[in-house]
Amino acid sequence: PVLQLLIQRGAQVNLTDVGHKAPIFGLLANQDLVSEFEYLIQAKADLTIRGDFLDSVSRATRPGTVVLQAIKYRRLNCLEYLIKSSVAMQQLRQVLDRDELSYATRMVKEQQLRMTSEQEVAKTELLLQLLQELEDQLERDPLSLISMNDNQPSAVMSKSTHTVQQRNPSFVNTVLDHMRHKSSIQRKSSVPNKLFRKMSRMLQRSKSDGSGMNAIPLQQEEEALYIAPNHLSHQ
Repeated sequence: PVLQLLIQRGAQVNLTDVGHKAPIFGLLANQDLVSEFEYLIQAKADLTIRGDFLDSVSRATRPGTVVLQAIKYRRLNCLEYLIKSSVAMQQLRQVLDRDELSYATRMVKEQQLRMTSEQEVAKTELLLQLLQELEDQLERDPLSLISMNDNQPSAVMSKSTHTVQQRNPSFVNTVLDHMRHKSSIQRKSSVPNKLFRKMSRMLQRSKSDGSGMNAIPLQQEEEALYIAPNHLSHQ
């Protein structure tokens, strides 16, 4: 009733504070009140707003939606409502990405290390299950930010290349070695071809002119033909 009265009197449901968080973030910080949470969403609360969250390790701020706020304060019922509500998901699918979901999962696992009671441990498991359900739902939605990012050509090519490198990291090196070996064979095979052409010219010359003037060059060419194959065999 109080929340309804405030909105009727002109309270702005999407007014943000210095941390860029709207009133719906504050509601999650106080209690796990599904009815009030639902009322704010019906009152046109903007779920695409991303507030600032302080990273406990790096001490740097990072943006996050109401999903991350629900995880931070372990609001199981409100998180479940978000996932089940088509109205809420119509907005959240535009801004939720894998980075936020991965960070939310890590946050829950860090919380789990501090839990002592069986009830809190069980609650942690349910939070992880809901996050996985949320990710699966967004992957199936072709209009979600996650699906569109996954279907980008650059992302698909990068993923495919990474998979090939993981399965056969020496594939590129093998191809390059084969090309270098083939090039080396071609260079060596060109030498005998030159010798054959030289021998052919020598024979033609000897047939056309059998005089003693060509005896010395002919002998030199024969010696060159003898030396070249022996030189190749020692390489």
